[in-house]
Amino acid sequence: MTTKEQILKVCEYASGDYDNRLLIAMVNTLPFQKVHETSRNVNGISTVLDIVHYLERNDGDYDKPVTSPLYRPVSRVLSDFNKGKNKAQCRKELRERILYMTAMEKKRVIYTFLDGNKIDRIWTFKHLFKYWDDRFLKAVEALFEMYREPGAAKIICRYDTVEYIRKHLKELSTSYLYVEARRHLPADEPIDRSMCKGNWEYLMLLAYLGLPISKEDAMKELGVQLRQEITSAQYYDFYPSVLYLPHVRQMVWSLGRLKMIEVLFELLDFERRSLPMFKAREYSKAMPLLWE
Repeated sequence: MTTKEQILKVCEYASGDYDNRLLIAMVNTLPFQKVHETSRNVNGISTVLDIVHYLERNDGDYDKPVTSPLYRPVSRVLSDFNKGKNKAQCRKELRERILYMTAMEKKRVIYTFLDGNKIDRIWTFKHLFKYWDDRFLKAVEALFEMYREPGAAKIICRYDTVEYIRKHLKELSTSYLYVEARRHLPADEPIDRSMCKGNWEYLMLLAYLGLPISKEDAMKELGVQLRQEITSAQYYDFYPSVLYLPHVRQMVWSLGRLKMIEVLFELLDFERRSLPMFKAREYSKAMPLLWE
């Protein structure tokens, strides 16, 4: 069998259901220069060339071991970071290693980042939201009261006490979302409708808090929100149906959690009847089909 025939046979194998290890071994037996000269119209050649490129980069050793990085002590990296020595690289290394640090090392790094610039604070808020530690609550509260940043507000709404959330409800709502702050307070406390960004937030709060609502009131809340969304739809992108309008997804979730199956049926009926208008981007023509 000639070299060309061997290449074509390997390409034929690569164009079907192949075993990766076997194909790599086959490609490794071929003269790479001849593979590069093979017509690009041959089925499977692109896969074979990808393997050739990989083998060329790795000197033909598919199982070449990856060298493990030799990390400097965290204290030294943190010291260089604070001194401004190659700060970007130090920041990257501290972020990548933070999950594998000792408790004391992590504490020092977190406090350093929280005391740093906005970029470091935002990253740290995201990290703490996912890997929360009560030790940093007071520091997050102090930074929230100083900067009113959404990242800090998000942590407080999730992890802080009812007393703190109640005391700072307005500031938390402005920095983040009223629905996220209010849902952590007792259900029997009043809901401030003026703080809700729309009827969708009000329905979400009812769903989160387990508060009752009649079918008539649920229909009214949904109808008001849909009218607002349809009125604004002409200024934005194409919406395939009413279900794709902003905030409808949240209302659907809320109605499901509130067990409002009949209201969802009404929405489904409206969606079907209004579909031709939405496909034609004549959203306003769907308005008369809405319930009163």
